[in-house]
Formats: sequence, structure tokens, C-alpha cells
Amino acid sequence: MSAADQPQPQADVVVVGAGLAGLRAARDLAEAGQQVLVLEARDRVGGRGWTSTFPGTELPIELGGSWYTVEQTEVIAEVERYGLPVRTFEPLTSTRWLLDGRLRFDAPFDDDDFASHAAWARVQADVEAMASGQDLPRFRVSLDAYLVEVDATPAVRDLLYGWWSITGGGDPARGCVEALLGAAHDEGAIGDMGYLRHAPATGWSALATALAATPGVEVRLSTVVTGIEQTGDSVTVSTSDGVVRARAAVVAVPANVLPDLTFDPPVPERTREGFGASSGRAFKVWLLTRGVPLRSLAFGRGFGVNWLYGDREHGEHGEHTLVVGFGWPVDDFDPDSTADLQRALRAFHPDADLVAHTTHDWIGDPASRSTWVNTPADRPEVLRDDRFPPFGRVAFATSDFAAREAGWFEGALVSGATAAHSVLPNVRAL
Repeated sequence: MSAADQPQPQADVVVVGAGLAGLRAARDLAEAGQQVLVLEARDRVGGRGWTSTFPGTELPIELGGSWYTVEQTEVIAEVERYGLPVRTFEPLTSTRWLLDGRLRFDAPFDDDDFASHAAWARVQADVEAMASGQDLPRFRVSLDAYLVEVDATPAVRDLLYGWWSITGGGDPARGCVEALLGAAHDEGAIGDMGYLRHAPATGWSALATALAATPGVEVRLSTVVTGIEQTGDSVTVSTSDGVVRARAAVVAVPANVLPDLTFDPPVPERTREGFGASSGRAFKVWLLTRGVPLRSLAFGRGFGVNWLYGDREHGEHGEHTLVVGFGWPVDDFDPDSTADLQRALRAFHPDADLVAHTTHDWIGDPASRSTWVNTPADRPEVLRDDRFPPFGRVAFATSDFAAREAGWFEGALVSGATAAHSVLPNVRAL
């Protein structure tokens, strides 16, 4: 078949995935004059950003990611660009810790607990060393292995387990401790929640919707992509509904979804090593409660849920508190179980009652297969951004291996912008 007889592309660029990485790539490409087709497996845009309401109420909740920081300039720019209102979280009213089976209210360690203070000093020194750019062998191990390295007492162990729930977000025997040490530096002092300060008031889904509405961008929902073939000056994307041809493609799905896609020709082995490699295996639950103080933070080693924040009041007289909690899967805990969640809540708030709850299973979700990224302890390098360069006419984009702020929505936006820039030469040359 001659070039003139070849089927014409249906778009300049196909973007696989309508999370913030894919939508940022699509927006930037459209604004550069390209016709962009976004294929999304879900029936909504936003990926791991999903704004919903708590069942039976009008309370907005983020089932996926929640916060951004003052240093995350890409998010700030996008929120301002689309005129989205910002929610600023007020300072905490109280902090409590569940450490070594003891619920503490004043400080995590007693003044005479010299062993815990010494171990904690070693952790703090490592936080500063990592922030200064040092790459020490003890930063390339699992959290559990690291606890042995610093001679952690039970109290220090449980303190780090609690914060791991929201930083590492996975099995502490598998995930690399660098996620916790890096976040601890941003936090300043683990537990004050000082850097988890802002969120779009109308939700991350509002930002996704705004990006998807860019002229020149078409979004097809409920369309599962199964493979990408590159031939000559085009790509053919196989989907649940047939095939789509374009001049280039951006594959913007989580790292743990990449093994579900076939690539012809195959991607380089150095890239393929990162397919499915994220150890991000967390859960996030929303609890409607009685007896939990507003803007209270509780964390440590609980019963499945290890980090709890009293997010907002609900009810005519503010009698309920909506609480967000994090943990990682363990055998004896079900984040959908009322009994398990009540037990977990009372570990930190003994007098509290659970009224209702909701969650989303991001690990079982075939369009994510993970929560935020955590690199595997034995080979953290496989999810570095330099392992995923453009491959012919295909570029990769996801917060899982962003050049900076990996695991955050900031990383998704950074990665999407980079991917858009990398494929433009392929479509402009024709």
C-alpha cells in the first residue's frame, strides 16, 4: 500500500489516560495547534484525583489525592489559571500519638526516654543528609530495614509507621524509606502537618474538567487501551472499541498499569523494568464520626488505620466530624468493615463513635493498580524519570516517575508538560 493509500490519522496525538498528567499533555499540545484525542478507561476524567461527596451528605471529599504545597508552582499556576478557589487548612488544634501501645498527648517521647531520643536524632540527621543531596546506602532500603539501621525503639518505630501511612503508603517491608525521609524534611517536624496546607476548594476533579475542556482536545471515556504499535510515521492505538491512528502518542497511565499494554516494537528493557514496579499500596478512608476534635491529628501504630485528621464539622450543631485516615493493607483489617474501622478509630480516640464511612479501592482499580508512588526498596532507580525517555513516537507521562515531586499532582503536571514538549517535533515535522 502506498503512502497515499494509508488510512489518515484520526488525531495528531493520542493521549492514553485522562489523569492530570495526560490532560496537561493534551492541553499543551492543543495549544500548540495539534488535534488531540484522549482515551480514558474510566467514565470520568481526573485519574487518581477524584472529588466526590460523602454518602448521604453534601460534604465534599477527595477519594484520591488531597493537598498541594506552597512550593508546587505548577499546581498553583493551574489553579490560578482556571480561577479555582483555594482551601487553606487552618493550624492543628491538637496532636496525639499511639506509640508502643500507649496513647500520648503532650510529646511522643518522655524526657527520660534516652534511647528513643537518640534514635530520633539519627533519623533527623538522615533527613538533613538526604535533603543536602547525599545518597547513602541506608536510604536505599525498606522502612523496616531502616528501623534496624537506626536502632529504633518501639516508640520511634511506631512514630515512623504512622507517618509512613501518608508518605510511603505501602508495605514497610517493601517500600523504600527515601519517601519518608524526603517528606520529613518538607514537613520540618513530623506530625505538625505544616506543609499539607492547601487544596482546590472545588476539588481536583474541577481542575481535570477545566483541562479537558481545552479547544482541540477530545476526550473519549470508557475506552480501554490495550496496545500501541509504531510503524513509520504513525502510531496505531488498539482499544476496546477498535483502533485509532495518530502521528504520536503520550501514554499517561500509572506505572502499575503499564504491564497491561503491549508495545510494538517492545520498549527498551531499561524502561520495562519500571512497569508495575511501584510499591504504592495504601488506602484512604473517610469517616463520619462523633467525638473527634476538629483539626486534630492522630498517628502512630494503630489497628489498620495509622493516621487520622479531623477535616471538617458536619451537622446542624457541628456534632459530627468528618475524618480522613490512611493506612496500608494488612491481613486482619478491611477498610470497608465498619467493625474494623470503629476499632481503628477508638485506638486513637477511645470515646469516639463511627457513624458512616466510605473509601475507594485504588489498588484493585484496574485503571490505577496503586495509590501514590513508592519506589521498591531493592531497586528504587527503576522509577527514576530518566528510565522513561521518549520511545520513537511515544512519550510517557505520570506522577509515578516525574522529574520532580513524584507522587504528587505537581509531578503529574510536570510530567505531562514534558511529554507534550517531547512529541511535538514528531507531529510538526509532517
